[in-house]
Parts: sequence; C-alpha cells; structure tokens
Amino acid sequence: LEHANVRVNDLGGWALATTSAAVVIESWLQVIEENYPSKQLLALAKSPFFPISVEKEIHDKAINFFEKNIILAFNLHNGLNIFRSTLEQYQNKHELEDTKIFEYLYEVLDRFEAATQALAKLRKLKTIPLHRFFEELINGLKTFGIYTILRKDDAGRQVIELFESQISHFHNIENEMDWSEWRRFLTRILDQQNFKPSLVESNVTFCSLEQSRLLKFDALIIASVDKDHFPGASINYTFFNERIRSELNIPTWRDEHALYFYLFRRLLDAAPEVLISVQTEQSGEKIAASPWLEAIETFYRMAYKNDLLDKVLQKLVIQDNTHIEHPQLMPMPSLSTQPSPVLTENLKPNSISISQYQLLMNCPYQFYSTVCLKIAKTNELTEELDKIDFGSLVHKCIYAFFVDDPALPGPFTNRVTTKNRETAEELLSSISKNAFNLYVERGFSDQLWLQRWLDLIPNFIDWEIRRQEVYAPYKHEVLLRKNLDASTSLNGRIDRIDKSAEGYAIVDYKTGQTPSQKSVLAGEQVQLPLYALLNENCNQVEYVAIGKDKSVKTMSVLKGAQLEDLIHEHRNRLLQFANTLNNEIHLTALADEETCERCQVRGLCRKDYWQS
Repeated sequence: LEHANVRVNDLGGWALATTSAAVVIESWLQVIEENYPSKQLLALAKSPFFPISVEKEIHDKAINFFEKNIILAFNLHNGLNIFRSTLEQYQNKHELEDTKIFEYLYEVLDRFEAATQALAKLRKLKTIPLHRFFEELINGLKTFGIYTILRKDDAGRQVIELFESQISHFHNIENEMDWSEWRRFLTRILDQQNFKPSLVESNVTFCSLEQSRLLKFDALIIASVDKDHFPGASINYTFFNERIRSELNIPTWRDEHALYFYLFRRLLDAAPEVLISVQTEQSGEKIAASPWLEAIETFYRMAYKNDLLDKVLQKLVIQDNTHIEHPQLMPMPSLSTQPSPVLTENLKPNSISISQYQLLMNCPYQFYSTVCLKIAKTNELTEELDKIDFGSLVHKCIYAFFVDDPALPGPFTNRVTTKNRETAEELLSSISKNAFNLYVERGFSDQLWLQRWLDLIPNFIDWEIRRQEVYAPYKHEVLLRKNLDASTSLNGRIDRIDKSAEGYAIVDYKTGQTPSQKSVLAGEQVQLPLYALLNENCNQVEYVAIGKDKSVKTMSVLKGAQLEDLIHEHRNRLLQFANTLNNEIHLTALADEETCERCQVRGLCRKDYWQS
C-alpha cells in the first residue's frame, strides 16, 4: 500500500437526508418556520450552496461583519425587519464603514424575503395539495439561486430530482396535507433515499460485511474480528422477544447471526490471500476474539500442529521504523509567572473612558489586554436573557419613559406626582412590555425577567415622585468628554442628569451589584466621582439600586466637600497615570480574586498556572 498511490472507494452509501444538500434544504425550511433565525441565515450564507452575487472577498467580509457586529453584538435571534433596522442604526452611527457591505447585506435580506414568501404563505393554510409544497419549495430555491448550485452537486441533484418526481406523482393524486404533515413526509422520503457518491477507479475497497456480498478480491483484510463485531451482541428488540418473534415468523437474532456467519464464511473464499486482525486489548482491558476466529485457530492447530499467527507481520510491527512517532520539536513551556508587560508608545490609548479607567483600577493587566491590545471575548448568541440583558432593557424602558423613542410608547411629559402615578405606572408598564416583547416569546425564563421588572415599576414610580419633589429630569443617556490636559481626555456615558435650584445631580441606575459607599470613598470604584468630573456644574452624584431587596432606593450619595475631594484625587491620579505612560511603565496583573472571577482575560494572564 505504501507505494500504490491508493484511492479509497466506499461501496456503501448513506441516507440522503444526511448529505450537505439535504441539510441546506432543512435550513431553508427552518428559516421560514422560525421567522428567519440568525443561526440558520448565517449557516446558509456560509454554505458552499449559497449563490454569491458579488466578489467572494466582499461576501466573506459582509457576512463576518453581520455576524460579529450585528447578530452577536446586539444578540439578535430572528426577524428580517429587526436585522434591517439594526443595520440602519449601526450605519447611521458609523458613517466611515464600507457602504458596499451594507448594500450587500440589505440585498441578501431582501432576497431571502422574496424567495421564501410564497412557501411561507402555504405554512399558514390548513391543508394544501402535496405537490404545491414541493413546487413552491423549488420555485423559492430557483428565485434565490440555490437550485442551480444544487444541480451541480451529486447529492443536490438527487434531492432536486426527488422533489420533481414527487410533483409529477402527486399532480394526479388528491392528497392534501398541512405544513407539519408535509414536513414529516419530507423527512421520511429523504431518509428512504440512499446516496452513493460517484465511483472512481480504486485499488482498494472499504466495505462492511453486508456490502461484501458477491465480491471477489485479490487480497483481503478482515479487521477487528472480535466478539463485539463478529457476530456482535444480541439485539434487545423493542417489541416481542425471541420466542414470540419465532412463533410469528418474524426475523430473530438467530436468523441475523446465521446470515453474518454465512457472509463471514463466504469472505474466507473470496480471495487467495486473507489476513485477519484482532485487537486483544484496549485501555488495559482484554478484548475477547470472535468465537468464529477461535474455531478456525483451534481447527488449524489440531489439523496442522501449527498456529495461524503471521510471523513476518509480527516482526514488522515491532520494528522501530514501523512505529509512528510524534517528535516534540518545541520544548515544553516553562511555568508561567505573574505577567507585567510594558506599555509601549504604539499601544498607548489616545483617550480613556470611565469604564476603562475602572479596569485600570481593578487590574492594570486587564486594562493592558482589553484597552491597549483591544482583546475582547467573542460574543455568543444567548437563547435566554441574563443579568446584563435585563439591565440594558430596564435602562431602555426608563429612557423611553422620559425621552421619545419611535419604537416604544411614551414619553411621559408631565411631572410625576401622586395624582398621576397610576397613569405613569401604566405607561412605564406598556413601554416595558413592548421593549421585552422580542424576548418573552422565546421562553418562560425570559417572562420571569419581565415580571421581575413589572413588579418593581410601582417602587420606581414611588422613587420618581419623591425625586421630582426636589429635582426635575434634565437629560438622559448623555455622552460627555473632557480634556484633562493637552494629551489626556476622559469620556463617559451618564444615565441621567437632574436639575434643581441648587444645581445638577447625576443618577446612575444599577440593576445588579451596587458598589458600596465605602468602596467609592476609598477610590476603588471610580464611576460616580468621574461623572461629576465630566460635568463641572454637578453638586451631587448617586446610584439608584433597582431591585436590591425588591425595592428601588438611592445609594452611595456623594456631595459637597466629600465629592470635591474625590474629584480632585481622581483627576490627579489620571494625570499621573498619563504622565507615566511616557516612561513605558509595566502593567502588572494584580491577581485580586474578586476581579479575577469576572475577568475575561484570565486565560491570557494564566493566573491559575503562575509559578509560586
């Protein structure tokens, strides 16, 4: 075999349903059934059966952008209109992006919608003639361009011919089904079809015991002749035991055993040279040889006073040059040490956000990895809402309560008081149900997140009434930037700014863990004082904990001299850090357990493998 330039040909086949062509058809139908799910759209777009109307490079770049920057970044699961609106929003905020990508993605979404409309309409009808399903399926594939590509593939051509034969057959037969019945019928006919790839000239044939019927060979190797394969374990039938099956003249294990034994005996005469191999040990446990092989060996020893062991092959196996070696060209890595990289000139950030500054306070190496090297964990498409999603949706609901959002009801234009609290509560509940609507249809756990927020809305309105007795809402979701010196700038997004006769107050909503006032005063949590640094006219900052102890309450209030001192300390610390950047400082991993538990680059710093 070493010198034979062998090509292998499998005489067998496999179910047509398992071919990639059939998988494409299945994905196409799931696109209709599940309202254009992102996973299936991406699977089709990456498939070799997808018709590309632009250069391959543009297609790959566009689909990669769509997956990372749209689907994963916004955690979108389905809906063409949602994909389009998200693309538009992204394009409006990122004018420098390549317009060809957006144009191509809009075109692909439009093509999906146009090609699937007719078949999607059939899904809504009670019953339809069977041939109509196949006709609209093929018409949709033709419209999109997949039909032509399937025709050029062996398995794809067989799938198309199967569908066309069903159309011809059922045109003359009155047979109506609904969508679910047709899907089961489609699965059954695909499973019943066997696909066998085109035969090629081959010197070697791999086949199973059943596929060896009527074949002759120049030489034959029967591999793995152990008890588990020859004849194999007895079958535990779902219905009827051996005795009942025998009485009913239904094939039994004995019948199958006899057939396998006949095929094995026939193989022994199918070639002038036969080599039988058996594995005698696996994972330290002995493996019993087939009783058929043991019978042959016993007979040979009794008749010829010798055994059947191939001495030449045994010598070849134990030679050094027949062993497969995996030489280790690279030395084993040494034990990791606490990383302390140098921040070089080309990696220095031009500006720093408040969240990035918090990373620096938590762990300098975390700041180095995520901000300077721009390493980020790849987003994953989550099936259920989590704490982060819940927080984002609550922020969105509160924003729509005060500021006009075309996609949601609202806003509430009056001052919230005890007299109109019921109206305010109803509006915020309506906004919330609409905002959560995309998610609550997916599962019961997502409905629990919505209900959790709905239960908190009365408490939030109570807090808002007390708040507006002193402060009036002024601005929401405000992005601010401030130059600390000629080379250092700070930026951050503030949830809410309120206004009173005494000045401005900043509010930051927290739906998860809220930093304690002790950690804020110690300089460990930087968010509140830096918000005040960005807005010079601010005289008070605070967290509003939403959901803590099933309530809505103000926490960690800073104002007056206490706030001024913190602003001054953080400003000096930021400027000092900016100055040290010019000296190529080391950003060392601190290994704080609380920070490490939530760190996305823990595997990069290899904390668990540091040399002690």
